[in-house]
Amino acid sequence: MGLAIVAILAVVFFGSAAGAASTDSSQSSVITSTATGELLVNPDQVEISVAVQTQNPDVKIAQSDNARIMSQVMGALTNAGIPDDKLKTSGYSIYPVYNDNTNPFAQNIKYYQVTNTLVITLNDTSKTGDIIDLCVANGANEVNSVAFSLTPETEQYYRSQALTKAVQQTRADANATAAAMGVNITGVHDAVIGSSLPPVVYDTTLLSKSFAAGAVPAPTTPVSPGQLTVSASVTVSYLFA
Repeated sequence: MGLAIVAILAVVFFGSAAGAASTDSSQSSVITSTATGELLVNPDQVEISVAVQTQNPDVKIAQSDNARIMSQVMGALTNAGIPDDKLKTSGYSIYPVYNDNTNPFAQNIKYYQVTNTLVITLNDTSKTGDIIDLCVANGANEVNSVAFSLTPETEQYYRSQALTKAVQQTRADANATAAAMGVNITGVHDAVIGSSLPPVVYDTTLLSKSFAAGAVPAPTTPVSPGQLTVSASVTVSYLFA
């Protein structure tokens, strides 16, 4: 029994000693540096939001007209080689529009408005203008947004490069600081990677633009994606002596 008590006490003692060592390590002399790495890259993906809006005093006619036109738009996109998994309905609404009347108890319905919104995802951004023209020519009468972005694989590739740049900058800053202090960097204590938002840019020239049904806005609608900024930040604490 006496030997068992001695063994238990030994475990408690060594466990406390390990905790003390960890505490001492956290209080080591460090130089903490934060930096952000940035890269300008060309987008390899675009999401185009278009809509078909119809109006009629008879809600059934407004709805059937809308379904017919949107089917025509989607059929044209399919014939142009856009896969079904790149077409997504993002909104559908039916609501009444009332006649102007000063009598609040006499709200007569002027017509019903039906809106069906479709998002098209392209991996070839050079086709953006052509696809917009194709949709409008086949009955789409609203272009809500054009958003250029990066596929997840491309974004991760450039984020890794941006992180490398950020870490190199933190080390350069730490070296300069250590030299000014007359000390030497001996290692790394810890590092924290900052969060980031996916790089997306919207073409505001086409944002919420309406067209007459079946009209083509231009021989080829000019759309310039520009470049996206991929950034990554990191904070590194360097040990010095």
